Amino acid sequence: MYFRYFIKSMITVILFAGGLSAAPAWDMSSLDSFAPAVMRKREMGGLQVCVSDKVRSECLAYGVRDTERKPVTPNTYFLGSGLMQPVTALTTGEVAAKSGKKLADVVYKSGSTEIRLEQLLTQTSGFSVAKSSYLAGTKKPELLPQVEYTPGTEFLATPTNYFVMAKLTAEWSGQDFVKSAAAHVRSTGMDLIQNSEGLFLSNGGPLDDVAEGVAAPGSKVFQIQLPETAEPAWDGLWTTARGYSTYLRGLSNSRGKNLFKPLFQYDPALGGSVPGFHLMKDRCGSSILRVEGARGGFVSFAALFEDGRSIVILGNAPHPEVGRELYQFIRKFVWKESCINEETLTAVGEDLDGFYRPNH
Repeated sequence: MYFRYFIKSMITVILFAGGLSAAPAWDMSSLDSFAPAVMRKREMGGLQVCVSDKVRSECLAYGVRDTERKPVTPNTYFLGSGLMQPVTALTTGEVAAKSGKKLADVVYKSGSTEIRLEQLLTQTSGFSVAKSSYLAGTKKPELLPQVEYTPGTEFLATPTNYFVMAKLTAEWSGQDFVKSAAAHVRSTGMDLIQNSEGLFLSNGGPLDDVAEGVAAPGSKVFQIQLPETAEPAWDGLWTTARGYSTYLRGLSNSRGKNLFKPLFQYDPALGGSVPGFHLMKDRCGSSILRVEGARGGFVSFAALFEDGRSIVILGNAPHPEVGRELYQFIRKFVWKESCINEETLTAVGEDLDGFYRPNH
């Protein structure tokens, strides 16, 4: 039997031009049958779903968080694998802009290979997947990050990009990377708190409601799975679906369409790339920023739409497919959309230093 916790906030918006108006209601009740079915199929312990627009959020929680069978609530923290990536990339971009850096500036050089800031931010740097001891402060040439392809020609999501971002951010700001990341997060209305378990995207509440990861496929046993490295730049972010939804709303409100402009266009079949996100486009023409991940028995999925809507899904499960399944369901049966088949956005690259600046 799955526990369910539901909160709903409806904010009526005053439109100065037309009096009082309220956005159409969403029917979230359809998730009450679909979500438990997905959880059984994907061997999930607990699940959070948050659907938002610019004025309201509706958040649901299902299942249990740990071996003690404590129910998941909207305040339960899950390890959001991949969800730290936009935080890191956007923090680096903001610190770079304040330090007078340009997107075309070379930030790494090895022999004849040069990597520019825009390539680092968009995961087109060419760095290999393996983490290097160089990033921990050593200077041994044989441990320098390896480049697998010519920078700016392909896309490869790799922790090395983010470790280098964090290192450069610390150098440019003169302070610990986490302090810079916390300043970025505060600009969206949230807090970034570090303790012995990692980084928490917090709204100021207690941090003691923490989920455990599902250990392995076929297992109903929960087991805490912390990130393999203490480096917080890659995927060490604990968050709630409601908290990450608030973060995305803050980004949308402060940066608007600037956030959706690709810094780099690679193969036309793949489209453009935005710092920390994948830039997608559906057949209705909606531009969407997505980030997802699965690690240590946790899954995460977040999507931000150009019109300010967002979907955030968190859970403890061994199967990464659950995020996309729930995302497609929400768009079709909650938002009643028909154009949910996505294709990557193809756009002409342009000078996007304005990406770092709010709309005003």
